[in-house]
This record gives sequence, structure tokens and C-alpha cells, in this order.
Amino acid sequence: MRYLRSILSLIVLLVTQISLNAQQPVQVTITPAAKDGVFSYKLPVQFTIKIENAGKTPQSGNINYVLTTTSGAYVLEGNLDLNIKPGAAAVQVIRPSVETTGSYELTIRVNLTDFNEAFVQPFTYESKQIKEEKKKEEEQKKVEEALEDENGEIVTTLRPLSKNALFSSKNPVRYNVVLHNKYNVKQEGKINYQITTETGEWVCEYNLPVSLPKKTIRQYNFDIPDIKKAGIYKVSLRLNLSYYDDTTQHAFIYELDQVQSEENKPEDFDDFWDRTIKELELIDPEYEVIPAADKDISTHHVYRVEFMSLDKVKVYGWLSVPKLRGRYPVLVAFGGYRKLLDPIYFPDFAVLSMLPRGVGDYEKKVNPTNQELITLGIEDKEKFIYRGIYMDCLRAVDFFFSNSHLFKFDLSRVGVFGGSQGGSLALVVSSLIKRTGKRVNTCMADTPVFCDFDVNLAIAEKAKEMPPFPIGYIVKYMNETKTASKEKILNNLKYFAIKNFVPDIDCSVLYAATLLDDLAPPGCTIPTYNRLNEKVRKGSELYVFHDLGHEVPESYNNFKSTWFFEKLARSIRQPGN
Repeated sequence: MRYLRSILSLIVLLVTQISLNAQQPVQVTITPAAKDGVFSYKLPVQFTIKIENAGKTPQSGNINYVLTTTSGAYVLEGNLDLNIKPGAAAVQVIRPSVETTGSYELTIRVNLTDFNEAFVQPFTYESKQIKEEKKKEEEQKKVEEALEDENGEIVTTLRPLSKNALFSSKNPVRYNVVLHNKYNVKQEGKINYQITTETGEWVCEYNLPVSLPKKTIRQYNFDIPDIKKAGIYKVSLRLNLSYYDDTTQHAFIYELDQVQSEENKPEDFDDFWDRTIKELELIDPEYEVIPAADKDISTHHVYRVEFMSLDKVKVYGWLSVPKLRGRYPVLVAFGGYRKLLDPIYFPDFAVLSMLPRGVGDYEKKVNPTNQELITLGIEDKEKFIYRGIYMDCLRAVDFFFSNSHLFKFDLSRVGVFGGSQGGSLALVVSSLIKRTGKRVNTCMADTPVFCDFDVNLAIAEKAKEMPPFPIGYIVKYMNETKTASKEKILNNLKYFAIKNFVPDIDCSVLYAATLLDDLAPPGCTIPTYNRLNEKVRKGSELYVFHDLGHEVPESYNNFKSTWFFEKLARSIRQPGN
């Protein structure tokens, strides 16, 4: 019974469908050429209309189409005639001309003998310009996504093809550039490198084309054949790529041994310092050696050493002495600008860490208003604070000669050392101590400042930003006070420039200079080293670090220990020897 009911239902459905088809003898199918309804200059607007006459009556009439924007603005219209026999079909293609980007509606009305109906076909059109702009936007979006990669960057490594960027006529200036493109996008452009002197005079400029596929490393070599004159040169390396720009600064030396500065030693330089030392000698040092048990360590005793210096100013330092019995060589350490030194514990040395005037416990007595130390008394060489500081450091070395009986110091092995201002003080003491009838055996100076105030100022005035110390403080003082001319102050500073002391040094010197140092520019430090007399230079060593500022690498610090050991502590003398 259930089966019979299903058959009856199916018969009723078929009869109904036939009846409907009989009522709709015309079937219309509209197909856009762009399935997604998006046309462009590459895929013009086109609709195919297929009309099937399933009835027994011929169908005649037309197709009328009207194109408007989606906002209703009229664009165009057209008509196509139709005659369709029974059981036949007609196919018509509509190609409305569209050139402007936008959204449209095509209304197609089919008017036949037994059929009249309208069809609306929405679509969009993209012109060539918009298509290209959209493509660029999509490409740019991909690029931006690639550039936002947290690991993305261009790593630039400039390598001088000569150790420490020291070139000469026999070893021409040549560099290797390594570019590591860590971005997931190709980079194209150029490397621009400009060469100037240290004071900013233009020398030459070159461009090198660059193409970096994504995630690749490329190397390029370039020569700088224009360098003929000895000196310090700066290299400004500019990377201009599709999506990356960067500038790095470098420097090199051409003909190291020939790099010199102008002679500017005052005629009465020697008389000035001889007289100053005599003034110092008239002052009783009143040395005091006070145990500082709170600073002792398991291997060393520490003492606070106080004494009177020039103008009866009291200064002090920290003396560390190994507990193990022996006759130890001695070192005097000088600190950087306004730097407080703590005791230094070397296993094979007695070390005095010196705190000259203007630093530490007695600072207020010489500088009650906390004026920038380097400007204190700068207008008068007799009152300039560094006249006293140089004497403080000289007397610190004399402490060992005057008190060797206290700890059995080995005065045949004496060294001085420091970095920055400390390096300058070590060089000054190594020079002036000869005038007292004593000497040191070796001197170590890292990136010494105060080498040449005139050249330092000339370099700083051409820099984008003037470094604060030392020359920046001096320039600020001159601009704010205006009580002394620039010429007068520079003339006073010539008595304190390290370049004018070093020719009198008679001990070995370990000397470090860096080429990116704006506090102690190589145009000041290198000529100063070259002023050491020939005999001293034969026993000395100069280390140049081309890629560092006002610092030295840790590997060099390790080497300094070896230097002192070989020069002073190779065999520690036992008591009685």
C-alpha cells in the first residue's frame, strides 16, 4: 500500500513539472565571461545570452540592455533582434564598452512573443592604471610584511684589506664589503663611499651598484686610488637599497710613520716645567701611609697614601702590596677624567692607584663651585689645574723612591699606566721624571687625550656633534665666559699638550690608538706617538684599532698584563737579593 502511494505521488509531480514547462517554453541563460564578475582591461566586459525555445510557437522580438553604475548613472544601452524557431536556440554576445574603474549593473530585458522578463547582472571593472596600482599595493604589502620580519635586516661589514686599516704606497687602500640581506625580499641599489680628511676636506667619492636577492650574502671589493698624502682619512659608507638605507663611519691611516702634526711647542716650555718642578720640590710631601684593612683581600694589604703636592694641596691614592714576601716592582695607575680609582690588585706588583686634585675626598678644596675641571684656571697657565695635576702624578711616582725602605720596593722596575686622561698622565710623568733625576722603565697609554688641543678643536668643529670631553667643555667655557680669547686659551694649552712632552720620554711605551675615537682623535694620538724619539720607538709598540671608539678590546687588555710581566716582573726578587 505504501509503495502504491509513492508511485502515485511521483506521477502527480511529473504532471505538474510538465505543466510548468509548458507554461515556460522559453529558457534564458546569461553567462558572464568573468565568473567572479570582475572585469578588467585584460578581460573586457562580456556576457553570453542563450535563449532556448522549447515551445511549438516561433518566438520573435529583441534583447534590450541598459548599462548603469550601481549608483544609477546612465552609461549606455543597446538592442539585438531575435527570431527563434520552435525547438531551436539563439546565442547572443553583449560587449558593452567600459573603460572607467567602478561598479556597474547591466539590465538585460528579453522581449519575445510569449516571454518578457528582465535580468540584472552586477559586475565591477578595473582599468589598467587601477589594476597596476592594486598590483603595486599588493606587492608593497608583501614587501612590508617581509620587512616587518623581526629577523630582517641588512648587515654591513666593511673589512680593510690591510691589518688595522693601515695602508701605504706599497699597500694601496682597498676594502671588502660584505652585505647580508636577512630580509625575505630582494634589494637593489648602490653603495656610495665618500672619503674625507679627518677635518672634513673632501677627497673623493665612488658608487658601486648592488643587487641582493632575498636571504643572501654578497661581497664586493673597492679600491681608493686617490690617496697620495700621509694622514688620517674617514670613510662614509652609505647603503641605498630598495627598502633599506644606512650609513656607517670608518677610518684608515695612509703612511702611518709619516703622519705628523705642526710643531707648536712654546719656546719657554722647558723653563716653565723646570720652574714648576722646583716649586714642587720646595714643598714637603709629608707622606702618610695609613693601613686600610677594610680594603684588604686574601692576597694583598691595602694602604691609603696621602701627601702634599704643588700649592700645598693634599692628595691621596690607594697602595696595594702582595702579602707574599718579595721585592716587588711597582706600578702607578692614573684614572680617566674625574674618575675615582679603587685599589688594584696585581699578583706580582705593588700598585698605587692615584687620585690627583679635583677627584675624591679633597675635591671641594680645589673646586668648591664644582666647575668643569678642565676649565679651572684655563686662562692662566700658572693657575691651570692641570699644572697641579701633573705635579700630583709626578710626586706619586716619587713616593716609591722616597719610601722604598717601607716595603722593599724594587725601584729598578717602575711602570706607569692609564687610559684616556690616565694615559696622558702616564706619558707626562714618563717625560717629566727625567728632570728629577729619576726614571720609569715602561709606560702604557691607551687612547690618551690632550695630545694636541689645536688639532682636536679643528676636528671637533667639523664634526656633526662636538664631543663633550675634552674639547667640548673648553669650547663651552669660551662661548659662555668670553673673558679670554680663543687664541690665548689655546696658547696656554700648548704647555699641557702631550705631544710636547713625549720627545723627552726615554722608556719603552705601549700605546693604543683607535680610529673612530672622537675624544682622542687619531689625528692627535698618532702624530703624538710618532714624536717619540727613534731609540724609544724601537723598544715601543703601537696598536691601532680601526673599528673602535674611545676603548680598547678585551684581548688587548690581556696583552697589557703580558707586557708588564715581560718588562718588569719576569723574575720577582726575594728579600736580600
